[in-house]
Amino acid sequence: MDFYAIPQLAIDTFDQLHQLRVTVHDLSGMLWPFLEPARFRHDLPHCQAVKNSMRGAKCLAFEGVALQEQLLKQPQGRVHICHAGFVEWVVPVISEQSLEMVLFAGIRLPSRSLNVAVKPTRLPVLGQMDVPKVLESESVLIFEHLHQLAARLGRWLEDLQALDIKTGKHDVSAAQRRIVIQTFILHKHTHGVYLYDLAKVLGLTESRTSHVVQETFGRSFRALLLEARLRTAMGLLRHSDLDLSQIASRSGFEDLRHFHRVFKRETNQTPRHYRLTRD
Repeated sequence: MDFYAIPQLAIDTFDQLHQLRVTVHDLSGMLWPFLEPARFRHDLPHCQAVKNSMRGAKCLAFEGVALQEQLLKQPQGRVHICHAGFVEWVVPVISEQSLEMVLFAGIRLPSRSLNVAVKPTRLPVLGQMDVPKVLESESVLIFEHLHQLAARLGRWLEDLQALDIKTGKHDVSAAQRRIVIQTFILHKHTHGVYLYDLAKVLGLTESRTSHVVQETFGRSFRALLLEARLRTAMGLLRHSDLDLSQIASRSGFEDLRHFHRVFKRETNQTPRHYRLTRD
């Protein structure tokens, strides 16, 4: 099995088993290169309806700040009723007292017997007739499996961080080189790194390294580095309250002006506008 495909496969398996949708709030940024962009958004029509309504601000504030603070005190996660009036299973991935990511699974309507941690004071009705209800016994199983998924992703992150990229060998296979390059970009993109640094890791000349990267990924080293930095910046804009200067620095950009210019060129919107329109 492709090591880098494990997160997507694990999440897809959960979705298929329970006929639910897992959304990931990845505060670490480690999963962004390995999952489809839609995985990081609550993009179900029911969720979008609430986010575009008068309750949208409360929903976003809850997901972005309040819930994260609560989950540090509730490492076991919880089952609650979201602002759209649906059952949502929530499990955090915590490492060394730091919240790495939050897994959300949904959506279902609550049955009368369902035991949930939190209920909003008023539930909107947004096309709920087409959503099935969940019984307590099924909810317990879903929660257990979401815990297993969180544990699997947590172990995968540990394995990813433990990968040794210091090969310096000329005889590594094409598959190994792909892993080395991906791991190098993932670990180093928030720092000032250059093609020369990757060439030293691969044990190749800069010219040969440039050719290998282009041949393997269909893009240049510079393009891969920029994609990784933009993914990191987008995640921080979406899931943190850091100011733009901090986000620029943590994403590997030279300064705020450089970050603003590149972000607008690549996304056709400013970082501030992107943050304001986050779901």
